[in-house]
Amino acid sequence: MSLTARMRRLAAHVPLWMLVAVLLGGYIGPPPSTAADARISELTDGTPAVAGDYVPVSRTAGVATRKVTAQSIANLGSVVFNVKLPPYNAVGNGTADDTVAVQAALTAGAAATVYFPPGTYKISAYLDVPAGTTVIGAGRGSKILAAATAFAVNSLPAPDGAGASAIFYAGAANTVFRDLYVAGAYAGTGASGTVFGIYLGTNSTNCTVEGVWLEDHSWSGLLVHGSGHLIRGNYTKHNAIDGIEIYDASATRVIGNYLTGDGAASANGVAGIEVTAVTASTGILIHGNIIKDSAASGIVTSPAAGITLKDLTITSNQVLSPALKGITVAVSGATQTDVLIADNIVDTPLGSGGSGHGIFVYDVTRFTIRGNSVRGATVGSGPSGIKIAGASTRGVVSSNILTGNWVGLEIADTANNIAVLTNHIYTNSGADTSITTSGAGIGDVPTFGRFYLQYTNTATVGAVTINKPKMRVNIATAGTSVVVTNSLVTAASTVLCQASTNDTTAQVKNVVPAAGSFTLTTVAVTAQTSFDCVLFNAD
Repeated sequence: MSLTARMRRLAAHVPLWMLVAVLLGGYIGPPPSTAADARISELTDGTPAVAGDYVPVSRTAGVATRKVTAQSIANLGSVVFNVKLPPYNAVGNGTADDTVAVQAALTAGAAATVYFPPGTYKISAYLDVPAGTTVIGAGRGSKILAAATAFAVNSLPAPDGAGASAIFYAGAANTVFRDLYVAGAYAGTGASGTVFGIYLGTNSTNCTVEGVWLEDHSWSGLLVHGSGHLIRGNYTKHNAIDGIEIYDASATRVIGNYLTGDGAASANGVAGIEVTAVTASTGILIHGNIIKDSAASGIVTSPAAGITLKDLTITSNQVLSPALKGITVAVSGATQTDVLIADNIVDTPLGSGGSGHGIFVYDVTRFTIRGNSVRGATVGSGPSGIKIAGASTRGVVSSNILTGNWVGLEIADTANNIAVLTNHIYTNSGADTSITTSGAGIGDVPTFGRFYLQYTNTATVGAVTINKPKMRVNIATAGTSVVVTNSLVTAASTVLCQASTNDTTAQVKNVVPAAGSFTLTTVAVTAQTSFDCVLFNAD
């Protein structure tokens, strides 16, 4: 049989496509008939890959092709590690303990981004966040919740954590926390505990905490050691000690946070924002925060005795209805220097007596209190709109509005060398101004042109000692002179005196200053006569 005849017989029983394939030495089998059997380029579009999908890969020659999950490919070279996806598998239901799973994601995501999708992640031990790691969530929907049982105390890495623990611990550089809800197990009343929300450690630098909700922690919502940090746009609520605590930190900015109901332990050293130190705190900016309904004070400094707190700026904050004081920079024995308190609003501090001052400065050197508005609640006698006390020195108090307090402006103890200029002080229940300090160099020129000096009105007749720039002295009947000892007087001083009681013959002849005293000489007075004297010194 010829080849042609054989081909005709074969074609009668075999499809032409198979015959051609055999002749060409190609594939023998049915043609592609479904999308699953098509070339990749022939497949129709489908849904995006999910974590459970598998993908075939082959690494090198001689290694068998294998399948891997789509998630492992997503993480390869990626900067985002999702705590809920394999291999971490955090549950996020608020019941399961996700501590191990979340820590695994943080460790794997070192120097990358670790993401908490919406959920409630129960945590029973501190989470150690590596250097350079960004921890982000989906806002308040991403809740990291402390287990009700107490965290292990003294568990944080050295040199941190003495007597305390935290939900998140960051002990190195460039860590970022953003858009999370970090919640403690504190009931909101009673004694404090030992757990912080976020703890930036002693060696931490250049970290950012932004857009984080910090609530119900048995210590403070956020503890800040280290330097160079930015704390911005966070929300704190019902933390036992402070909303934000700055501790032995430097060059740190606390900007635009909202703090409410913090300081439930309610003590003078407890506040919405506290700056404290046992070594030193320098270069702290507290700006544009709103502190509302603090169970203690609004903004407080509390360095240990003998410790330096320097270059503190407190500006443009609103402190509304704190249970105690508004803004306090006042610790006896600490070195607090170069302080600016400006453009703040302090409204109705509720502390009574000395616990309710609007702005309180004690033992501070080189300070400016400027452009603040303090409206008191006048709870009992004693609270002042602004009180400057202790050995505070070299200060300027200017352009403040002080109303509704017991005393508008009070300068007491040995405070000295303070210029008080163009303040608007009115409608205060006890007194608009009370200057009782024994210190020198207090000058006050309020808004309406009144001029106040430290003043003593003595009942002593004849020679007397008064170490103030303004005084009232007395000359006996028929007397013609009185010697006043005054440590402020020099031979170059100018002393002006005038008769202050009605006497037909009273007339000042001259006032002669000397080192440490001056002599007032008059025409002989008909009856005992008082004279008011004012002292001026030139630089």
